[in-house]
Amino acid sequence: MELKELEAMSEGLRIALKYAKDKRRFAALEGMYAESLVAIKLLMNKRIIEFHGPPFDLLENGKIKIEVKCGKLWDYGAGASFGEGSQIRENKFHYCVFVIIDKDSFEPKKFLVFSIKELKECITLRPKMTTPETPSILFYYKDFHEFEVESERTGEPIFNIEKKLHSHPEWFEERWDKISS
Repeated sequence: MELKELEAMSEGLRIALKYAKDKRRFAALEGMYAESLVAIKLLMNKRIIEFHGPPFDLLENGKIKIEVKCGKLWDYGAGASFGEGSQIRENKFHYCVFVIIDKDSFEPKKFLVFSIKELKECITLRPKMTTPETPSILFYYKDFHEFEVESERTGEPIFNIEKKLHSHPEWFEERWDKISS
């Protein structure tokens, strides 16, 4: 895969997101856009990447399974949904990259890299903190205190991985070196 082609594809997907009216179409484009952004980052780090299909999104060096999640950055923060958690529970991938994009421009703001082991807590369902279809979710909040207030209001927990993400973002941001065989 050529980097220039991938960059052109990514820009086209970003533009398409601006004009997508249907929620399902938007979700599909958003996923493809985030996958292309991660593929670009990995190619720039001299990785060999292939696009894949479910149950994971990218394959590195023919063996490392990478899941890509995308969340729009709202006033409070963003979320990476794992549906009901089966991808994590059934070890369908090795690493996950959570791409946080600006809600208006769709420009990428953060790339957070996690091993599947780091995400195990996310199989705990928190339906009061999100929509019923996506109770297995990882949150990134701009202000951790707001997250604590939401947790107290709903009676649902903040995961240890979310506490680590907020107290030590350097352990996750742009940590492409975590993705290894």
